[in-house]
Amino acid sequence: MFDGFEGCGPVEAEIGPEGGVLRRCGAQMTIPPKAVAGPTWFGIERLASPPSAPFDMELAGPAVRFTPIDQSFDEPISVRVPREDSRRGGLAIGDPAEHALVMVEACEYSETGLQQFVGVLGTYAAIRYVGDIPASNQGLGDGELVATVQGITNVHDLDDTGNNWAIYYDLPDGSRQITVNAMKSFDDNSFEFARLDFSVNPQTGVGHLQQISVLGTNNGSYIDGLIGEAEITFGDLSDGRLRGQIEATLESGPNQISFEATFDVGVGRYYFPPELSCPGGGKPPPG
Repeated sequence: MFDGFEGCGPVEAEIGPEGGVLRRCGAQMTIPPKAVAGPTWFGIERLASPPSAPFDMELAGPAVRFTPIDQSFDEPISVRVPREDSRRGGLAIGDPAEHALVMVEACEYSETGLQQFVGVLGTYAAIRYVGDIPASNQGLGDGELVATVQGITNVHDLDDTGNNWAIYYDLPDGSRQITVNAMKSFDDNSFEFARLDFSVNPQTGVGHLQQISVLGTNNGSYIDGLIGEAEITFGDLSDGRLRGQIEATLESGPNQISFEATFDVGVGRYYFPPELSCPGGGKPPPG
């Protein structure tokens, strides 16, 4: 359990080819057998001046330097950093050139720590998003998406139960990254799925379309991507809702598919949990 770094000065130990473990106030480094060829000094130290967190994030615990830094190892070393709570976020590694933290994947998530296997030691810390993030994107957002594919129009109500949601996250330039996800079922057991990915600055109304995906037994096979010109025009954004029109050409194999849509949606702030890439699969993060 991590209960602060008060009274926890740096710690060092000489560890050889047999491997070993070094701990300090919730931070831990596990050196496996054969990671080093001979006796090597390893250390754990809290940084008094931690690197800055990425945009829209904050430190969730102390920034910890694991040493030696300028050395390669024959086996991955496990590092664990403590964190104060399990709010949505992840593990970060320090970029010395920018004196900033960069988010990376973690293997193990717990209420009090994050762990990863690394080939290079350095500065690591737990970070989290500013403010609370919902545990799931289900039920976020509201409103309506009207999509016309090859002349066939369907109205998607984001308030319907199922895989319907509209989410955003903020970008450093003041824009928002938006995803609108909608699925509609029909009486003959067919369905249509539509997803829009775009960015927009709510203050200026300037944005661009990034991706359209359509999948359905009602209007045909999987359609994905943009060909040629795609236009998105935004309406009144002054009340916080997103309104707009889209005209695009989609690709379905060798065919080009016409796509038009209008939308009027409210969006909820959300970040997807980080993915895992670890020996043995790791343990999924909460949420």
